[in-house]
Amino acid sequence: AYSGDCTGATCSLTMTANKSVTATFTLKQWTLTIAKAGTGSGKVECDTGSGFAACAASYPNGTAIVVKATPAAHSTFTSWAGCDSQPAADKCGINSLTSNKTVTATFTAIVHTLSVGKAGSGGGSVSCNGGACVSSYVEGTVVTLEASADAGSGFAGWSGACSGSGDCVLTIDGDSSATATFNNTGSGGGGGGSGGEQKSGTAAAPATATVQGGKALIELSCSGGPCQGVVKLFAKLPGQKSKSVLIGKSSFSLAEGTRKKIKVKISSKQARKLLKQGRTLKAQIKGSGLKTRNVKLRQPGGGKASSTGRRS
Repeated sequence: AYSGDCTGATCSLTMTANKSVTATFTLKQWTLTIAKAGTGSGKVECDTGSGFAACAASYPNGTAIVVKATPAAHSTFTSWAGCDSQPAADKCGINSLTSNKTVTATFTAIVHTLSVGKAGSGGGSVSCNGGACVSSYVEGTVVTLEASADAGSGFAGWSGACSGSGDCVLTIDGDSSATATFNNTGSGGGGGGSGGEQKSGTAAAPATATVQGGKALIELSCSGGPCQGVVKLFAKLPGQKSKSVLIGKSSFSLAEGTRKKIKVKISSKQARKLLKQGRTLKAQIKGSGLKTRNVKLRQPGGGKASSTGRRS
């Protein structure tokens, strides 16, 4: 651009006196686009000679740039694309920026296998985070394994990466395997006794439940024999990737033909917030010794529709 007796991009003068004109030149700027690809995540920084920092949107013509990739937790850096050189495995060299340029850093999520097996003389099923278990999970994923025995069978416990007889909560940090053992508990089987083992009943819950003080009051009724097990509440919450998440659980024990209100603490902060806002939370109640069904949770006076936790 011109300044002085000329302004703008062009200069035309009629010399009727002494004149002064200054032409100013600037280096052309080029755009550097940093793209990320892959199943993982990480950050990318640039160095033009003063140390690594956030990459700028553009740089002057001829600038030499080194771009560095740093993977986030549970990810690895895999490869570069669009570099002029590669001074190190995690670095991308741009020798001289003379046009708009794009470089791509690929990050890959670290994945581990989870093998879930069943053993014993009985039958049953195992779910992971309220749904079907899959063969692999991203490192750092928290997986809750739940064992549900078939009629005439009982859950005897876990082995492998899990132990005990309750739900198994695993944080995936390597290849893992867990086995659920189910034993036949049907009466008259193999023991020769006149009565066999005591028959277990099934508890049923209503379609609605009131939430007070952060706890869902669920009235259970027992039929078919003594009832005992665990009440679990699953709901689909806004922003959650999975179909539904565990928002609360509690154990119970009832005698045949009795009713009892079970207090299930709502462990999810998001669920408690929705309920405090007067929303009705559609959830699913399930667990050992229970009939699975949908249930509406609301605080006294609540009634607006919220997210649904219905599952097939």
